[in-house]
Amino acid sequence: MILNKFITQPILLDASVLLVGIEKNNDENFNFEAMKTLYMEELFNNFQDILIHETVFDELDEQRKDFINTYVGKNVKIVSENNLYGQDPLYTTVFNQIANFDLFKYQRPKKKDKGDVYSLAYAAYHNIPFISARDGSIIKAVEELVSLNNVEVCGFEHILLLGYLNNEDKNLVRRYKSIYKSHCTPAINSGLIPKTFGEFIRSQTDN
Repeated sequence: MILNKFITQPILLDASVLLVGIEKNNDENFNFEAMKTLYMEELFNNFQDILIHETVFDELDEQRKDFINTYVGKNVKIVSENNLYGQDPLYTTVFNQIANFDLFKYQRPKKKDKGDVYSLAYAAYHNIPFISARDGSIIKAVEELVSLNNVEVCGFEHILLLGYLNNEDKNLVRRYKSIYKSHCTPAINSGLIPKTFGEFIRSQTDN
């Protein structure tokens, strides 16, 4: 599996990976406790060096913050811009190129797209792989911006696969299929991954 090469190295998590299901928090099939069972516990228990940008952490609800805080100081670190903007020419250039991208048009310190822009700038500057659900803006930005040429993006579908393969309750497959369809749509529509979760499983596990 592609994830094997990321297990021991630093990886940066996008908000889209952490916020799955938040819009259905009253649905026991897709609330936070369900997400923990489906993939979050596998993600945080397997990866050894997880980074989360503080702008992303600030977007999370208290349940997710509390969960992540149990890993902080172990295999999770909350990172920041560390005053690089305006002080470090390379970081400032990278940040501005991402912020000015047509699909972001981000202006500091506005909240819209803040997590994506700060995280992508951090990943590019520090040359760290980025795990994301790859919405349309991120896919286009990585494809088109020279400043992101060195950023390796690992799709959320691989995190779903990790959860599925390590979950003994295979009756949950319908939930995995539903999340794959709802949260991996941009990557599916861009032809980056198969149309169904079943096809994706086979593409990753067949010899």
